[in-house]
Amino acid sequence: MAIFKLTAHDDSIVLVLAAKCLSCARNIAANGAGAEGPRMWLDPSKSTCELMRDNMTPQIIVRSTKNDD
Repeated sequence: MAIFKLTAHDDSIVLVLAAKCLSCARNIAANGAGAEGPRMWLDPSKSTCELMRDNMTPQIIVRSTKNDD
């Protein structure tokens, strides 16, 4: 698996997801599309798809902690 970052050209939406390949990443994004519709993610003229990390091994991707101030 690899990690991809998909960004709408108007910067209104950014997705980070795991997929086997670039076209797989676009399809996963399209299948999970919201109001923007699937074409946003399938059409390279409407969004970019950037490989962030290849050959992922099991690891923490995001960690969030809550401050009790």
